[in-house]
Amino acid sequence: MDGNISEVLITLLVCVILPVGIVFIINYRKINKDNQRAKILTKMIESANDIDGEKLAGLLEDEKEKKQALKTPEEQRISRLLKGCIFTLIGLGLSLLVFFAEAHKNLLVIGSISAAIGISFLIVYFVTGKSVKRESALSDYDNTPEA
Repeated sequence: MDGNISEVLITLLVCVILPVGIVFIINYRKINKDNQRAKILTKMIESANDIDGEKLAGLLEDEKEKKQALKTPEEQRISRLLKGCIFTLIGLGLSLLVFFAEAHKNLLVIGSISAAIGISFLIVYFVTGKSVKRESALSDYDNTPEA
């Protein structure tokens, strides 16, 4: 009975507590970063009236956020394909490891979750493909010179 409880606790930890903790940490970092940025902006604006707030806010933006904003829809789509393939292959690898190498059964749970995440990325990739192609066709149509 003790083995069953420990398996349930490990599964609960991996499937519930760990993802919630990760989301909490990421959101806390974003909120903390925004608060620090706001404090810096208000101090700079209060100290000198001739500072342009928009330029200052642009200077304080995170490089990762800038790169994410500059990605085209096609680049975002390719990124989803890559993530989908990676997660799906990791999930399949872990699941096959359980069946053929008789590894610990918790790897099957982790592999299934990873495969599900990968499949969801692939679904989003294929669904958004139609809209990205339609947008690129419309932009090509708008950019054609009139005779």
